[in-house]
Amino acid sequence: MTADSGAVSAGQGFDVLRFFSTVWRLRIWGAILVAAALAAAVAYLNIATYRYTASLSVAPVDQSMSQMQSGLSGLGSLVGIDLSLQQDNSFALYSEAAYSLAVSEKLAQDSDIQQSVFPEAWNDRARRWDEPRSSLRSVVRGLKRAVGVPVPAWHPPGAAELNQYIRDQVEIAEDKRKPVLRLSFAHKDPKFARRLLEELHAEVDNFMRRKSLVRTSEYIAYLETRLRQITVSEYREALAQTLGGYEKTRMLASSPTAFAADKLGGTIVSTEPTSPQPAMVLALGALAGIALWFAIAWVVTLRQ
Repeated sequence: MTADSGAVSAGQGFDVLRFFSTVWRLRIWGAILVAAALAAAVAYLNIATYRYTASLSVAPVDQSMSQMQSGLSGLGSLVGIDLSLQQDNSFALYSEAAYSLAVSEKLAQDSDIQQSVFPEAWNDRARRWDEPRSSLRSVVRGLKRAVGVPVPAWHPPGAAELNQYIRDQVEIAEDKRKPVLRLSFAHKDPKFARRLLEELHAEVDNFMRRKSLVRTSEYIAYLETRLRQITVSEYREALAQTLGGYEKTRMLASSPTAFAADKLGGTIVSTEPTSPQPAMVLALGALAGIALWFAIAWVVTLRQ
């Protein structure tokens, strides 16, 4: 029996032994492909924009007032007042508030933030916003018009654009074991990465504070009106206690301390770039070169 008689022919299936023989025969080309892929990876690392990641952990503030309000809501029910929804759920809504347009509108009023987020549209020399110009952008817009896709007129970036940026770039992760949220954001400027997270957290807390103040003031006004109308002493006592609880809530919301969430320590920024990672890029480059080498050997084997 010949050596080739045990091998599977091309007509019957793929010949693995012949494939690896071809791989070895093309080893010079393989070395060239791997070297070229590594050179491309090195070139990419030299032109890539390195990004640093900032992270901030927040936890709910002391919720003793919420517990007190929970008890007072039972007193309010004695006179037909349902205050159960007033219990503080600000921390539960933290993530939604961070991604809300209302918070983005406040942050967009800071010109430094807008210029750092949208540098391609900011003309620093003329100190104004200009539409970015590029051949690719013109081609894409032309193709859209050709196929009937609406192309809106360009306008300076505002709150809506910043809101989309925050949704895309700021990650808010919930700890499954503890009531803690972890915010993270990566940017080429580590100082801006830190600043955006801190400004975002501050504005979210202020947003929840303002909403609570409005809501609490409305409850207080309603309770004061009801207190003037009710003459039964037991009901008046229940209303007075409930009113006192909301007065304390309004007092806490008016203080300069954290309202919905408090920072656990400070904002941490990575000392080394988190992306791209040189080791990972080089490894992927080498794997791409090897994969191309093996693909060529596979094609050559099939044609033999």
